[in-house]
Parts: sequence; structure tokens; C-alpha cells
Amino acid sequence: LYALKSVNKSRIASSQTDIRHTKAERDVLVKTDHPFVVKLYWAFETPKRLYLVQEFCRGGELFRRMEVERMMLEEHARFYLCEIVCAIEYLHSIDIIYRDLKTENVMLEQNGHVKLIDFGLSKLGMNEGVLTNTFCGTVEYMAPEVVTRSPGYTKPADWWSYGIFTFDLLTGRSPFHSNRGKHQMEEHTSELQSHHDLVCRLLLEKKKK
Repeated sequence: LYALKSVNKSRIASSQTDIRHTKAERDVLVKTDHPFVVKLYWAFETPKRLYLVQEFCRGGELFRRMEVERMMLEEHARFYLCEIVCAIEYLHSIDIIYRDLKTENVMLEQNGHVKLIDFGLSKLGMNEGVLTNTFCGTVEYMAPEVVTRSPGYTKPADWWSYGIFTFDLLTGRSPFHSNRGKHQMEEHTSELQSHHDLVCRLLLEKKKK
């Protein structure tokens, strides 16, 4: 089985942004080859449509699992988070910023392993010292430097999103989505105390050689 993504050319023809996002997704998928990034088998077009033939992820979206479970056991979250770290580090190693990490963009294959999908907002060519300032992504997951766009941002913006993603898995909601202000944030902080060891390990700084 394969998953077929179809894009109607007439719907994106009038928008340079949509054209750019469509091209970025194809370019990223052509360039990548990693067990935790969805695989592209073929890309082709007809006069009316563009097609991306990708691997089929039988487990569906991680988002759907979160809708049922609301919050995830640390043991299960750790499994997914470790694989996502590997995927993001791989993308960064080939100078790609993902820029759209969220549960809707993480698929599960039949054995339960993750597959990152949807690379329309990704940025290629992010070599050492290169900054970008495009305002894009899902607001609740955006790093401050993505929002301010000054002086720009680079690969660490993905790690901010990863932190929000981690919070989402462990508590069932974003730390920045609240109608109760400070009191709600205090509750969130209290909830994370039970995951203190996991969070501290994620924050360990890599020693310089």
C-alpha cells in the first residue's frame, strides 16, 4: 500500500507561497532518507495535478491517539520523543529546518515507530551561520525568535517546538494555551514535576570535544 498526496495545480497557481511550500515538500522528501521521516517513492504530475507517492503509515496520526488518551504515559512518550530527536537531528545534519513539529505531523507506522510528514514549511540550505526570518508554523509551537523575526532564527527553533511538543504529550495540552493565565501555568508546572528526570535529561548540554 502507498499513500498518495494530490495537489490541484489550479488551487496553488495564484499563490507564490503555496507554490513555494509545495516545491519545498517535494525537495525535502527527495533529499531525505531516514527511518523516522516518511519515504517518498515517486513524484509526478499531470496537466491538472501534482502527485507525491509516499509510504503508507497504518497507525495514523499521533494526534488521533492523543485525542483518545488526552495525555501519554511517560514510558510511551519517551519512545516517541527519542525517535523524533533522531529525525530532527538528521534533518539538521543536512541543513534543513523542519518548522512545523506538532502531533498532527507525526504519523505512526504499523510497528508503532514515528514518521515525520508535511515538509511544506521546511527550509533547506540552512548552513552554519545562515538565518531566516519567515513567520510560519503553528503559533503555539513557535519559538520566540520565529515570532519576532529579529534578527532571524535557525535550527534551535525546532528544539523550542520540540519542548512544547514534549509538554503536549505529557500533559495533554500546550503550556501557552490557557484561559486561566498564571493559575493554569502553575498547574502545568506542577504536572511536569512527575516527569522531572525525563525533562532534565532532555536539557543536558552536549559536552564540547
